[in-house]
Amino acid sequence: MGKCKFSLKWLDFKFNGISNSEWLSKVNDFNAYCSVCPCKIVVSRGYQAVQYHINTIKHQNNVSTKLSKSQQQINVVPVPDTLPLSATTPSVSSAANTLDGGVSSVIKNIKHPVSLELMCRTDAATRAEIVWALKVVTSNYSFRSCDITSVFKVMFPNVEVIEKMTMGKTKTRYFITHAIGPYFYQILIEDVTTGGLYYTLLYDETCNTENKKELQIDIRYWSTTQNKVIVSHLQTFFLGCAEAKVLKDSVLLAVNKANCHWRDY
Repeated sequence: MGKCKFSLKWLDFKFNGISNSEWLSKVNDFNAYCSVCPCKIVVSRGYQAVQYHINTIKHQNNVSTKLSKSQQQINVVPVPDTLPLSATTPSVSSAANTLDGGVSSVIKNIKHPVSLELMCRTDAATRAEIVWALKVVTSNYSFRSCDITSVFKVMFPNVEVIEKMTMGKTKTRYFITHAIGPYFYQILIEDVTTGGLYYTLLYDETCNTENKKELQIDIRYWSTTQNKVIVSHLQTFFLGCAEAKVLKDSVLLAVNKANCHWRDY
């Protein structure tokens, strides 16, 4: 009886939702390699040998640990050509010395500048959720329109990123307020304070749709990074009452939080 050979179709098979391609690779026609154990698998008996390896306790424990969604992994990322080689080579070479021989040899043989980054399997889904949240802001979508994950799964079946997305109105609101909001706020403050120039505060106090007092504060300033006048939202306050002292304290609180210079004339 002749020997069986490695088939690339085996890489498409899944076990417990994990594709073989994430850990199985071809060495030659009669041998495969498991990257999580790590060990060589003789496949002369066909896929039965791979299946036997999958069912071992050692392999299942390694898969549950090393290929879990929260497990961080090292990825080799090409650096844009605009960056000089000297800016990345030292960090790559020093990191390569601390890795196992297999990964180290791969990095040392890369001719183009690269950098290393840690990421987990859910990073791609998180990036997709952030992009959607930004689209909601820039296009002024309602939060009710964000209960769309099930629609995406029908539109794009068998896409791993879509399968991991869990967007909804509550999560989108959280993303905007607590995740990406502080990031853009910090960019705004750095742009305002870097130039050390004058600025103007714009504020409006009114009743919102819930019949509650609301104070909106905007800031207008000359942006040295964009070389033009910018008007941007600074902070929102929800007030129990709108007395003059309350308005003054709220405005000063927004200014102090932004670390903007001001004088009490």
